[in-house]
Formats: sequence, C-alpha cells, structure tokens
Amino acid sequence: MLLSDGSVNSFNLNLQEKKALILSKSTLAERLKYISMLIYYRLNEAEIQINSIKQGLSKIIPLSILQLFTGKELSLLVCGKKDVDIELLKQNTKLSNDLKEDSKEVRWLWEILNEITPEEKIKFIKFCWAQERLPTSHEEYVKNQIAFTIKYNKNDINKNGFPKADTCFFNLELPNYTAKNIMKKNLLIAIGLDNNSMNADKITGVNSMNISNNQRGSSNKDDYEKEDDYDDKYDDNYQSGDDY
Repeated sequence: MLLSDGSVNSFNLNLQEKKALILSKSTLAERLKYISMLIYYRLNEAEIQINSIKQGLSKIIPLSILQLFTGKELSLLVCGKKDVDIELLKQNTKLSNDLKEDSKEVRWLWEILNEITPEEKIKFIKFCWAQERLPTSHEEYVKNQIAFTIKYNKNDINKNGFPKADTCFFNLELPNYTAKNIMKKNLLIAIGLDNNSMNADKITGVNSMNISNNQRGSSNKDDYEKEDDYDDKYDDNYQSGDDY
C-alpha cells in the first residue's frame, strides 16, 4: 500500500499473497480483512510522529487537560480564528492623539475593511502585524497586551500616499487622504505587495515590479502609471510599509 510519504508498506505479505487477496475468488471476509488492513495502516502510519508531538506537549501542558477539548476547540485556542473579526479588532484599537473615532481616515478604514474580501483582510493584518490570525476574544487581546494602533501622518507632504506599518507594534500610519476611493486603492496596493517575510527576501508586487531589498516598499511612480494611470500628485517615491 502507498503511504502518504510515498513509501510502500507490504503488510508483511509477499506479492503472490497480495495478488491472491485481491485477484482470486476469495471470500468476502478475506477481502474485508484486507480492506481493514489498508485502513489500519493509513490511520496509524504517523503514530511515531504523533507520539513525539504528544510527548513534547506533555512537558508543557498536562495531557489530561487536553482531553477537555475537541480537536476543533484546541485548534481555535492555539491558532486563533482564520477569519478576521473586524468588529473585535475595532474594540481593541487605539487612536493616536491626532485622530478621533469620527475622523474621516478612521471611518473610511473601517468601511474599507468591511468591504474587502476575507483574503484581503488577512493580507491587511499581515501587513500591519506580520501575522495572519488575531486573538479570538477581547480577553485574549487584554491578556496578551495586544492592541491595534492607528496613527496619522500629518507631516507627509503627499496627502494621498501609501500607508505605513510598524509590524513589531501592530501600528498603521495613514496619510491625510482626500477621498475614500484613493485610500482604498492605495491600501490594497500596499497590502498586495510582498509581506510573506520580515526581510522581504522575495518581493512580489503590482505587475511584478522590481524592488530591491534596499528599496523595500519603495518604487518609482512610473511603474504605477503604466497600470493605473496615476497623475502628478503622487510623489516619485512612496514607502508602503516599514516591515512585512
């Protein structure tokens, strides 16, 4: 039988015996026995690895406690929710002194986050925090001292530039946008750039733009004009984020 790692388990039967089980006019009981052997080996092929994981977990958490949870519940506690809960994130957000809840940048951001796809929401979290999953409850935010911070870049001469992120502190810095559609467009471009690694060894961006390690998050305006026909109000260079 072919196992998941590509190896073959012989069931301690020679070829002639296996052919006899499969091809001969054997009884139904014999064939069911062979099927049960197949199922057994597939269910137990990773037994050594699972026992090693179990042994490691037992040094941190008593195994008796793990029995209180289903596999799904334990996965949720360890990994968090795959989907981004915008309302929960909003409840655990801080604003810089220059911003208020009714500031246009703040209002537009929450509206945009509720409009974009689940995949784009995950990219947004990764852009701001270098992680894909958030705490599952308000208590976890508080317990782990996690808070999303929105800052206002009032000194940016380019009012409609690109947002910046401090992933170590879960901060997002927004320019003074003049329109929501511009903010949404630039935010989606920023989170669409490479954020698969902290050091951006491999960069992928809009239309495969060439961005070196020393220019991480920075590109010439002309690259965008080819695709989006940006006008002269955008700077020759922009910074899309401090960390990815």
